Amino acid sequence: FEWAHTMEQESMAPAASPAPAPAPAAPMRLPLTFDRAVRFVALQNGLRACLLSDPTADKAAASLSVGIGSRCDPAGVPGLAHFLEHMLFLGTAKYPADNQYSDFIKTHGGSDNAFTSPEETNFYYDVTPPFLREVLDMFSQFFIEPLFTESATEREVNAVDNEFSRNKQDDARRNSMLVSMCAAPEHSFSQFATGCRETLIACGAQETRRQLLEFYHAYYHPSLMKLCVLGKETLDELEGMVKEMFSAVPAHCSPPAPHLEQWPFPRDRLAQQYFVVPVKQQRSLSLYWPMPETHSHYREKPLHCISHLIGHESEGSILYLLKEKGWATALVAGPHRALKDFTTFQCSIELTQAGHEHREEVVSVVYQYIAMLRHGDVQRWVFDELQAQSEVDFCFSSKLSAINLTKTLASNMQLYPESEVVSGNYLMHNFAPDVVRRLLSCCTPENMIVIHSAKEFEGITTSVEKWHGTLFKKEAVPENLLQQWGQSKLCDQLHLPEKNAFISPMAELLLLAIPESVPTLPVVVYHDNTITMYHLQDTVFKVPKVAAGFLLFSPMFYGTPKLSMLARLAVALLGDCINQWNYIAQLAGLNVQFVVNCRGIQVLFFGFGVKMQLFIERVLTEFRNLGVKLREQRFHDIHSAMIQRRASMAAFQAGTHAAKRLHDLLCEPHWSSSEKLAAMRNVTFEDAKWFCGPSGALSSVRIDALLLGNASAADAAKCAKVVSSIFGGKPSLMPELALRHVSLPLGQDLLSVMLHPNPKDTNSATLNYYLVGPECCDRSEALLDFIEHASHEPCYHTLRTEQQLGYIVRSGVVVMRHTQAFSILVQSGQHPPTHLEKQMDEFITKFEGTLATLPEKDFNALRQSLIALKLQKHLSLLAQFNCYWPEVVSGLPRRVTAFNCVEAQPRSAEPFERLWPGQPIECQPGWGPASERGECLCLLARRGQAGNAIV
Repeated sequence: FEWAHTMEQESMAPAASPAPAPAPAAPMRLPLTFDRAVRFVALQNGLRACLLSDPTADKAAASLSVGIGSRCDPAGVPGLAHFLEHMLFLGTAKYPADNQYSDFIKTHGGSDNAFTSPEETNFYYDVTPPFLREVLDMFSQFFIEPLFTESATEREVNAVDNEFSRNKQDDARRNSMLVSMCAAPEHSFSQFATGCRETLIACGAQETRRQLLEFYHAYYHPSLMKLCVLGKETLDELEGMVKEMFSAVPAHCSPPAPHLEQWPFPRDRLAQQYFVVPVKQQRSLSLYWPMPETHSHYREKPLHCISHLIGHESEGSILYLLKEKGWATALVAGPHRALKDFTTFQCSIELTQAGHEHREEVVSVVYQYIAMLRHGDVQRWVFDELQAQSEVDFCFSSKLSAINLTKTLASNMQLYPESEVVSGNYLMHNFAPDVVRRLLSCCTPENMIVIHSAKEFEGITTSVEKWHGTLFKKEAVPENLLQQWGQSKLCDQLHLPEKNAFISPMAELLLLAIPESVPTLPVVVYHDNTITMYHLQDTVFKVPKVAAGFLLFSPMFYGTPKLSMLARLAVALLGDCINQWNYIAQLAGLNVQFVVNCRGIQVLFFGFGVKMQLFIERVLTEFRNLGVKLREQRFHDIHSAMIQRRASMAAFQAGTHAAKRLHDLLCEPHWSSSEKLAAMRNVTFEDAKWFCGPSGALSSVRIDALLLGNASAADAAKCAKVVSSIFGGKPSLMPELALRHVSLPLGQDLLSVMLHPNPKDTNSATLNYYLVGPECCDRSEALLDFIEHASHEPCYHTLRTEQQLGYIVRSGVVVMRHTQAFSILVQSGQHPPTHLEKQMDEFITKFEGTLATLPEKDFNALRQSLIALKLQKHLSLLAQFNCYWPEVVSGLPRRVTAFNCVEAQPRSAEPFERLWPGQPIECQPGWGPASERGECLCLLARRGQAGNAIV
């Protein structure tokens, strides 16, 4: 395609016995935004690597993907592949300390992680570029000689168990486990993949360690490994590193045979339905259909065509008709699991109360639409439209961070030829109507699994799922329903979508000329009584995209709990009102997002700039005129759904409740979750009509706006004038809402205790909040950033790895209402809050001593890595927008001249260079000396154990 340049991939065949000359390398398709040199190499042991050279990189990174995952778990030890992923971080023969790898990475400005999926285990990290070689050597030892010590084995079982405990209340995971239960018991798909204490030490720690070693030697074979490394070095230097360090990866045995199994779903295990009691307050209906594998058709992407049509939301779609009937509020369709030998396709629908009562008719609508797709020819124009948009999205895709790029490419090397590791998951090449028909033929009632989920099923369930504790009733779909759904007739209200008028041809996506003098920071280009517009034309990323934000402010958006909920409801009603055409615009790369908080209603736009002006005008015009378009039935459906979501907040994790409780205590004005829920229940249709009407909250707003990207100052000013006219151009005389942070008494520790609102969640959490003082002092911000940076790995290692307090351990700087603090959060499924608080206090005391005696060499290493982090460049236009937009939301640019309060990115290193060892944190004037700083401790007690907490 002429708009996407190509790069010849370099290849290096292993120096082994003579072999036929390789075929010429295929050209590699790369996005226009891709500016890294690429080379592929093959080592003699069978490991293949992708090398990326980027002399301008702020971070170096590497990822290694092993082509096995939880599907290879031994039958008696579910979760072993996931457990092995954890264990590889805990010491090797060359680097035996169990946190040596992670500690070095964090000290030098990096991060590390891993994941296990059914067919892959992926390890990845990033670090500041000068330390790539050292970390890559530590990383390679994972796959050469890991220790798997007995002490670490026993300890890390707790980490896996804590991770499972964290996810146990997740409804999506619970439903997936029920789908897996329909597979044949001997099939790997039926297994519990995460693992927990019960599965991992059923035979004792020594036996678990023996099976761990056996699994590692059997499956961690270099022929299954794909490595991706990115650095500032040349390709030759990177190749030398990889060969030096990874050629030693041993092949303990012959390469494992491909993991082949029988078809997982025997006929007698299908046409089943579950009636499930969910954790959250929700009503949903999910349909699952097993299908043949689709990976071999990645160049055709037939499931993308099917997902696009079944999941469409414009007139003629399943969702549109269900909304018209008052039965549904949302629908999502797409692959549930896309594995190498089979696929499961999912269609999930969020139901209203009426939809729950008409569940069978809802399923009928789905099958009527599928019958329509089967009845007619597979339309070529649908594929052409998706293909054209995939080309545009690929050519102008945002530049990925080093860690995300290496992780993605290492995974893609398991799936695609090397010439398509960048483009394989984007581009569509061939129209394949026969494949689409074959997959649609699998969408039958006899080949289906249904999950009905609602609190109304409490009391009728007959079974409990073993691992997650899900209450359910399972039964075969009645024969009369199978016949009814299978013989669904065509419906006049269901049809294919119209052609997408929002798609911009490549020829229209042109870059504007850059003026001779361009500001380096956003500047005001338009101002009147209603709107202030800031603008910055893109000179860096050179993509035909625009990012824009409009902050609509009025005290009527947050003055009372009811007004706060009316603002959120108005945004939801707007989304519903514009959904038919907004969904089509989104498919064409035009996106709008709404954020409602105490500072107002944020309307955020991002996408291709050619049609952005008209898109912005259309969305905001609909918002201003929303009151006259409201339909009472849609109001009740959306109002009910929002009440459900508010009520479902009780099912949030313990750590989330602790953070929300802290916010409730310290921010004024602020409304608690219970106050907001009560207010939402009392909102009426008449309230909504007034709020959205001509004389309501939108009749007198002040707007601050920011527009970045491929648009001139004149374009931005024109946009501002249009928006000002939409909202009437009236001056806003209302005072700003005073947003305050509560002042804490000095020298006192404050405590708040609450019970978890979800009695079935056995997790507890402790959040320590150490208040420092107001923002806007470079020195105190630099000190806090340094403490966050220096404490991250010791905190994680001490509280999670060594003491095994819980899976979630977080520490860092918190900023609330322009007030800065340091916090530590631990969530545990095993320990009460009092124990967590005691261990956290001991860590703080120990860490203070560590900081006070930190050798100058170690201090300088931490400081330099922190400086490197602060000097990182933005990777994309959206990242740049996300840097400047919070300053608009905060209101600071209105009080100074055009973003002079904000340092240009990259941030200046000067405040960090002035740091020295032993430097104390001093609170700002009026907040008292550091020795008397206040502390707010928020504890979330496990239900039934409040007596063990400090009350």
